[in-house]
Amino acid sequence: INHLALFFARYPRFSYDTHAPVSAQYDALCRLYRFSGCKLKHGDAKSERDVAYTGYQRAMALSFGASYGTDVNDLGSLQSLARVLEIDPIPQRVRACQEAIRAVHVNLVDLVDWGNSEGQSPPPMIFKTLDDLQVYTKKTRKFFPQGRAEDTLLKFLLRHVL
Repeated sequence: INHLALFFARYPRFSYDTHAPVSAQYDALCRLYRFSGCKLKHGDAKSERDVAYTGYQRAMALSFGASYGTDVNDLGSLQSLARVLEIDPIPQRVRACQEAIRAVHVNLVDLVDWGNSEGQSPPPMIFKTLDDLQVYTKKTRKFFPQGRAEDTLLKFLLRHVL
């Protein structure tokens, strides 16, 4: 199941390009439907913009899980993610794998894009420092939804950027 394709299919006037970066696709959707800002504002009533952003967040998290797994204690999923993140050598124990993944700085939107492309796009860039990741994320506006990481592999990679 391509969760992002399902999300974008809810907007029939929008033509989703599976080969384009998902953040650019979401921005294009917002422009087409004239969703200003495209971010949920705390305390606002649910608008079409809010519904779209919530759906986008959910689709991103589900896409990550579909590509890389969700179980924080599954050694196979952890090792597969470690391979994608170019961790070498691949740890052979759950705790060691979790710690190695936690030490990596990668943009999660790029990681989802790469997973959705089935390896057809360039692998995501690995950053040496959190500062480098923050600069890149702000510059490209590729923000991954914060509230979707609990009890999933995402919790090892999600960083506070702003």
